[in-house]
Amino acid sequence: MNFFIRTIWIIIIFLLIPFGVSNSQQGKGRMAGIKEGNNFNPATVVTIKAEVTDIIKTTLKTGPFCGIHLRVKTGNDNITVHLGPTCYIEKQEIKIYKNDKVEITGSKVKHNGEYVIIASVIKKNGKLLVLRDELGVPKWSGQRATAQY
Repeated sequence: MNFFIRTIWIIIIFLLIPFGVSNSQQGKGRMAGIKEGNNFNPATVVTIKAEVTDIIKTTLKTGPFCGIHLRVKTGNDNITVHLGPTCYIEKQEIKIYKNDKVEITGSKVKHNGEYVIIASVIKKNGKLLVLRDELGVPKWSGQRATAQY
C-alpha cells in the first residue's frame, strides 16, 4: 500500500512540473517565449555612445506584437538596438528621434546571425529611459499590450 501511494505521488509531481515551468515564465512581458526576449544576458551588458540613424517599427508574423528597434552608429560600427513594444515606448516621456545622440546600456547578444543590443537604459540629454531592470525583465512585464502605460 505504501509503495502504491508513493508511486501515485511521483506521477502527480511529474504531471505538475510542466505547469510550474510555464508559470515561472509568466511576468516577463509580451516578449516571453520569443527568442529575443529570452536572450538578455546580464554578463554581456555594455554601454555605448551612439547616434540614431534609423527608427524601425517591427511586427511579428505570428501575432499582434509590434516593437521598436533603433539603428545606431557608434564609431565605424552600425548596430541594431531592440527597445520594446511600440505601445509602451511611444507612451514614454523621453522620445527618441533620428540623429539623436544617445548613450545605450543593454545586453549585446547575437540575434539572427548579427550582434544586437537589447536595451535596458537609454540616456538622452541627461534623462533616462529605463526599459528593463538589471536582469533584463522588461518594465512592461506582466502588462497587457492594450494597457495604458
